[in-house]
This record gives sequence, structure tokens and C-alpha cells, in this order.
Amino acid sequence: METKVKELIKKRASCKAKLTLFSNYLNVVLSCTRLSDLQVTELETRLDKMDLLFNDYDKIQGEIELLMEDPAEALGDRETFQNQYFSLVSSAREVQRHHSERRASVLLRLSIWSL
Repeated sequence: METKVKELIKKRASCKAKLTLFSNYLNVVLSCTRLSDLQVTELETRLDKMDLLFNDYDKIQGEIELLMEDPAEALGDRETFQNQYFSLVSSAREVQRHHSERRASVLLRLSIWSL
């Protein structure tokens, strides 16, 4: 059983590393004053992967919690991961929303000018 927990902890570490990579990417995106359509598409693609990552993490973490004698330690890890995950995903979705609103505003102005 200890071997299984160690294997799961390694998998969990991989999920955490992927979340850190997304955090680093998002920091770059947030430093941009404007995003191109290509950058927004990349952000959307990465967000889709984040949904899958959360599911993977949740499954792995759930198995760890079931196998540990004291799940309180594992629950602290879950809380930390979830807080970071939801904060990052919310920020990324806010960037998407802002870009969509800006684009809609530009399209509206263009349609008014063409009248």
C-alpha cells in the first residue's frame, strides 16, 4: 500500500507542476496590454486542458485520501491545489470575457460606421 501511495504522490506532483506551468503562462498573458485572437485561442485551449487537469488531480487525490491513515494532511494539499486552481482559472476566464467584450465593442463600432 505504501508503494501505491508513493506512486500516487508522484502523479499528484505532476499535476501540481502542470498547474504551475499554467500559472507562469497566465502571468505572461496578464502582463500584455492587448491580446491577439491567436493568444486568446491559445488561452482557451489551455483552459480546456485545465479542466482535464482538475479531474485528474481530483481522482489521484481522492485515492491518496482513501489510502492514508490520516487524511487531514492530504486534505490540506487538496485545499491548496483547489485554491490555486480556481484562482487561476477565474483570472483566465476574466481575460477571455474582457477580450470578448472588447471585440464586440469594436465590431459594433465598425457596423455603425458602415451604415
